[in-house]
Amino acid sequence: MKPIRYGVILFLSFLIGTTMGEILRLLLPEKFSTMAIFTNGWMTVFPDLHLNLRVINFQIGLGLLINTFSWIGLLLSTFFLLIQEIFTK
Repeated sequence: MKPIRYGVILFLSFLIGTTMGEILRLLLPEKFSTMAIFTNGWMTVFPDLHLNLRVINFQIGLGLLINTFSWIGLLLSTFFLLIQEIFTK
């Protein structure tokens, strides 16, 4: 159960870091948002899934935006999970 829990926590921290990076990039003044840490991230897009039924057509796609704050969020959550594991024994 713990590996699934940790995987979900790390994935969510990655997404929260991405969201915070994009919010900061949009809210900061122009001179700060052009710094290398606030630049646009990389977009990873997975292929679409097409379901053609007789009545309706479904198209489901998934994309993941990766920026610097994604990695910062991932590292922070990994650090806090490690601290939690060490001191809760």
